[in-house]
Amino acid sequence: MNVKIRICPLAPLGTNCYIIKAENGDAAVMDPTSFGPALRRALEEEGISELKYILLTHGHFDHITGADKLRTAFGGKIAIHRLDAPCLESSNESRAADFGYPFKAFKEDIILDDGDKLSFGDGEIEVIHTPGHTVGSVCFKMGDSLFTGDTLFRLSIGRTDFPGGNMVQMMSSLRKLKAIEGSYRIYPGHDRTSDLDYEKAFNPYMKGI
Repeated sequence: MNVKIRICPLAPLGTNCYIIKAENGDAAVMDPTSFGPALRRALEEEGISELKYILLTHGHFDHITGADKLRTAFGGKIAIHRLDAPCLESSNESRAADFGYPFKAFKEDIILDDGDKLSFGDGEIEVIHTPGHTVGSVCFKMGDSLFTGDTLFRLSIGRTDFPGGNMVQMMSSLRKLKAIEGSYRIYPGHDRTSDLDYEKAFNPYMKGI
């Protein structure tokens, strides 16, 4: 599946929001911290007037807060794993309250589980449940791209010391990702992109498991 991926880092924590567009015109946005002029302009520059999905890798406020306004403006079904769905309705669960970040509760359209597949373009988006950063963290596999949220970063991993985090679960999730065969470009929730083979070989949390 060939898709065009545009990275739109958004404040306040430099979250990587992704705009994904397939050759047939299907479009998705992943992890919109906010919805404002920058994201609207980026969507318009990509010729996108309607979204198919708004994909959330987990329920922390810096990955979800713009989802409801984005859905109102561009359509798209909001999808999140069932264990992180409560974050969409709570400033405490989403950790927005901890940072004093404005938050308005909303509801998802699609509840995700491990192994689910969503039709997109001429292929599918596969959901991989990867708890550790949160109980409902997921990665999305799409063609030769792997969107890892706050599970896997370049040469690092997501924090496990927040409520819902668990290092044992994180290591299990990393083993699941390490078992994936083939070459995949890694698109993380923060920082630079990477490659799965590179992370398997050099990421200190992955190479020894």
